[in-house]
Amino acid sequence: MLSLIICSREADISLSLKENIRETIGIQYELIVIDNSKNKYSIFSAYNEGVRRAKYPYLCFMHDDILFHTHEWGEKIIKHFDDPKLGIIGVVGSHYMPKLPGAHWSAGISSGNIIHTIDDITKKEFWRFYGNKINTKEAICLDGCWLCIPSKLFLKIRFDEFTFSGFHCYDTDICLQIVNLNYKVNIIFDIDIEHFSLGQRNHDWLNNIFLLYHKWKKKLPLNSIKLSKFEISKANFLNAKELIEQISFNKFGEMIKLRIWIYYLKANPPNSKVNILLLFRLINEKLYLFLKKIFQSE
Repeated sequence: MLSLIICSREADISLSLKENIRETIGIQYELIVIDNSKNKYSIFSAYNEGVRRAKYPYLCFMHDDILFHTHEWGEKIIKHFDDPKLGIIGVVGSHYMPKLPGAHWSAGISSGNIIHTIDDITKKEFWRFYGNKINTKEAICLDGCWLCIPSKLFLKIRFDEFTFSGFHCYDTDICLQIVNLNYKVNIIFDIDIEHFSLGQRNHDWLNNIFLLYHKWKKKLPLNSIKLSKFEISKANFLNAKELIEQISFNKFGEMIKLRIWIYYLKANPPNSKVNILLLFRLINEKLYLFLKKIFQSE
């Protein structure tokens, strides 16, 4: 019923992950491990190879450093896809993508259910934007640590190994392809997954962030929930703030940083008090926080 596709950094995945899947999935499955120990594949080409090998109607694309805490999670996946308009599910995602380059988490309009264990410190992160109580919520894009997609959609979509290389933005790009087909992208809250790493924001990440933006900019902005003007302005600010910081940290180039300022001013023109304040904060975050501390202490 499920084809599990993993791009492995070793010749095979760990025995503990194999046993965890077998003990928790609850339905028939096949395990397709793409050996990337010699760095032969990008994540895009590895997942496309997995799609070619898969034989079941639902495909799960998984990192090799996760564990499942929910039993019978395979049945839950099948139940979610009773909705014929559902195109992809994941456990973390964003409800809004600005008309700016950036990662799916940058704008802060997100929901998720994930357990992170980093340096032996475990933290369960469970949040719902607007505090909705249902076990699934429509989004725009999802985090790629775990994604499930009906195999039939791969007659019309594919991981874009022609535009991108490396291991970043495959998740957002495949979600936007699915949105473009008028299928739903949903975050689900009834499967608990533990993840043992965080993403790297480096030169490769920045390269793919800009490639993603130029591929999809005519479709942006996109949102799956109704947002106020203030929420949109703040999301644009947070998105630009992180990207400017990462461009500086990675020494990616001052001209690239200038381009982000141009994109930002188009998205958040200084024509309201909120946008003027956010612009001031973006220009000088340290001064803004200093003044805020003074005003709050009075």
